[in-house]
Amino acid sequence: MTNRKFQTSAALALLFLVLLPQVSHKQNLRAQVFRFKFDPKSPLKELLPVPPKFSSQAVGPLLVDDLAKVPEIHFQEPLRVRTPKNAKGTQAYLDRANENYEMMKKISHQVAKINYLNEKKPDHFMEMLIENRSDLAGLPFVLGDVCRLDKERGEYFQDAVQNARKLQALQKTNIFFGRKITGTSEKQNQQIIAAWMQILAPELTQHGTSLVERLEEFKEKEADQAVVRLALYADEKNVRSAALKTLEKRSADIDRLLLQGLTYPWPAVAKNAADAMVHLKRTELVPDLVDFLDQPDPRLPTIKEIKGKRVPVVRELVRINHHRNCLLCHAPGNTSDVTPQVLIASIPLPGNPFPRDLPTYFEPGPPGLLVRADVTYLRQDFSRMQKVPDAWPWPEMQRFDFLVRTRILTAAEAKRHQAEFARLEKTSPYRLAALKALRRLTGLDAEPTAAAWRTVLANKKP
Repeated sequence: MTNRKFQTSAALALLFLVLLPQVSHKQNLRAQVFRFKFDPKSPLKELLPVPPKFSSQAVGPLLVDDLAKVPEIHFQEPLRVRTPKNAKGTQAYLDRANENYEMMKKISHQVAKINYLNEKKPDHFMEMLIENRSDLAGLPFVLGDVCRLDKERGEYFQDAVQNARKLQALQKTNIFFGRKITGTSEKQNQQIIAAWMQILAPELTQHGTSLVERLEEFKEKEADQAVVRLALYADEKNVRSAALKTLEKRSADIDRLLLQGLTYPWPAVAKNAADAMVHLKRTELVPDLVDFLDQPDPRLPTIKEIKGKRVPVVRELVRINHHRNCLLCHAPGNTSDVTPQVLIASIPLPGNPFPRDLPTYFEPGPPGLLVRADVTYLRQDFSRMQKVPDAWPWPEMQRFDFLVRTRILTAAEAKRHQAEFARLEKTSPYRLAALKALRRLTGLDAEPTAAAWRTVLANKKP
C-alpha cells in the first residue's frame, strides 16, 4: 500500500510538472513545490553540488581539431534517466513519473542551497563553488556588477529575446527579416545584438547569412564585434564570407579581435583570422604577423604565478552542455528580487522532452527550476549543435557552448606538452596561418622566421 501511494504521488507530481508552467509569473514565484531548511552548521560540502566523476572527458586530447573531442565541463554529476526508452505500460509511466519527481526535487534542493549561501552576500555560492572545484578552475567567470544587467538593460534584453524567438518561429517564411528591428537607443540596440548572438548564432546553418545582413543595420561597435565573431567562429563558409563582406563596408577598429583570433586555442579560428586579415587587406597588421612568427604555439604551456607559486598552465578549449548546466552560468530565478521585468528561464528536466519549438527555454517553470537571464557568470565564445549519445527523451542534437580555460598542468603533463610541440614546431597551424597571411598581404616570401621576414620587408622599402 505504501509503495502504491508513493507511485500515485509520483504520478501526480508529473502531472503538476506539466501543468505548472501554465500559471502566471507571479503565481509561479509564490508557489512552493518543495520547502527546505538548512542547519547553519551544515558543512560547505553538503551545500555544493555533487562534483562530476572524472573521466576521459575531464582532460581531452593534447591537440584538438575535432570539437566533439573537446573536454566537457559539468556543473554537477549529470542526472541520468534510468527508465529504458522502450519501456511501456503503467509501471513504466509510474517509473518515469517517480524519476521526474526525484530529479525536480534534487534540482530544487540545489537551487535552495544556492539561495541559502547567497543570503550571506551576492554570488557567495559561485565563489565557494569556484574555490572548491579544481575542474572549474581557470574558467573565465565574472562576478559582481560585471555579470549583471541593470534594470533598464534587463528590460531591453527581455524584449530583445522575445523578438529573437519570433524570428526563430518565422525564419522559414522570412517574414520577420523584413521588419525594422533596431531600437531607439544605443543601450536598447546593444541588448538586441546580445540576444541575437545568444539565441540565433548557435543555428547558423538555418539563418546565418540573414543574421549577418540584419547586423548591418546597427551602428554600434557591438554589431561590429558580433560580425567579427561570426567571421572567426562560424563553421559555415557562406556565413564567414557574408561577415567579411559586411566588415568591408565598416570602418570599425577590429584589429585587436583579429589578432586575438590568431592565438585562439583551436586552429580553425586562427586560420579564419588570417583569412579575414587578407580579405580585409589589413596590411597594417604585417608587423604583428612578423612578430608572431617568433612566438610559440598558443597551445604550448607557459609559466604563470598562481597563489605565490610559479606553475605550468595551458590555455585550452572546453565545452559546456547548454541544457544541463544552467546553474553554472546563471543565478536562480526564484528570489524575492526577481520581478516580472526580469527574464527568467526554465531549467530543463532530464526526464522530460524539450518543449516543442522552444530550444531556449525562456518561459515560466516551477519555482525551483528557474534561472535568471540578467545574471550571467560565464559567456561562451561560440556555440555548436552536437550529437549526444543516449540523449532520449531529449533530442540527439543538443547545444554546446565553447570557451577557453587556463588549466594548471602536472609536471608529467607539462613534459608531454613540451615534447609534442617540439615535434610540431615547424608545422604549427598557427605559424602556417600567419605565413599565409604575410605572403598574401605583401606579395613576398621568406623563411618562416621573424628575422627573415624583417630583412625581406626592409629590402622592399624604397
